[in-house]
Amino acid sequence: MKSFTKQQLNTKKWSKYFIYTTAIITISIVLLNYIIDPYQIYRKATLYTFKIQDQRYLNAGLAKNYNYDSMIVGSSMTENFYNDDVKKILGFNDVIKLPFQGSSIFEEVALMKTAFRYKKIKNIIFGFDIYSFSGETTPLSKSTFFPSYLYDENIFNDSIYLLNFKVLRKSIKSLKNPYNANQVQTQLNSIYNWQKIWQSSFNVKNVLNLYHQEIKNFRNYDKDKKTKYITNFSFNILKQHFDTQLLEIIKKHPKTNFYIFYPPYSILAYKIMYQQKILKDTIKFKQYIFNTLKQYRNVKIYDFQVADEVVENLHNYKDTNHYNETINKWILKQISKDNYLVRDDNIQDYSKHLFDIAKNYKVPTDAF
Repeated sequence: MKSFTKQQLNTKKWSKYFIYTTAIITISIVLLNYIIDPYQIYRKATLYTFKIQDQRYLNAGLAKNYNYDSMIVGSSMTENFYNDDVKKILGFNDVIKLPFQGSSIFEEVALMKTAFRYKKIKNIIFGFDIYSFSGETTPLSKSTFFPSYLYDENIFNDSIYLLNFKVLRKSIKSLKNPYNANQVQTQLNSIYNWQKIWQSSFNVKNVLNLYHQEIKNFRNYDKDKKTKYITNFSFNILKQHFDTQLLEIIKKHPKTNFYIFYPPYSILAYKIMYQQKILKDTIKFKQYIFNTLKQYRNVKIYDFQVADEVVENLHNYKDTNHYNETINKWILKQISKDNYLVRDDNIQDYSKHLFDIAKNYKVPTDAF
């Protein structure tokens, strides 16, 4: 019969304690994260008022558990919309805004797929940011900061969320902010709006400085880096990402109205594209999108990039791309009237106009 020394018995005893303690700690973390659920992945928050933070985590929970039949999707170009404006101007009922800053089409499609799994979506306002389709963006399988496991149908990989010390800290902090239904409603109306944060940046001098900095940066690229950048915005890559991502969503949901719009970047953004030799491919891509989607009666495309009164007024911008919230409201009003709607009889004129103004625009030499 095998006998154990006192040291062996103590080791065995402490091994059991270690296993039991580890199991208790693990179960406790999982239970706390599941019950408190700081990103509302499993249910709406009732214990706390959620903070507008960690966009890519929070949007997963909002998409799954909040009430809506219409949604706003896109990049930072859509963050300054107000849900109440959408309801009032377009007549939509329950609206939710779920953008991603610096988003890729892979992220945006993952979000829409999640929304369709949980809700019947009547309308989608989609800010069609060209940059989201470029080769500069990262597919979900290669993303290091997008929690794709929160957007898929596999419940088992939720362990990454539940057994997570960062989520645990968020859970504990959440309880410090008691639940307030009115505050939640107010937050949802303007969620992710950055107007007040960047208000001081809305001046022409700042926009011009950023323009010149972007031009300088590109000129300083070595040959290989320039080639790679231009390739990332080539028609073939833009088309590939559209065909394999967004087109699939539209085909599968013929009963959902898609209001696609091209955000009105400032004229300086198009000037940069022209100088970087990517504007022709961008315009070709826009033409391809229209010719591909015009067969779908549930899709409308609006091109606000040819709205000279907006894009040439640099006072509207905080940098070469981002416009203030008054333009977001203006966009809704134009959609309600079908202004700037892309059609067979204007697609060529719109394309030529955008190229011509980018080519011929004279950049101001001062901040006037």
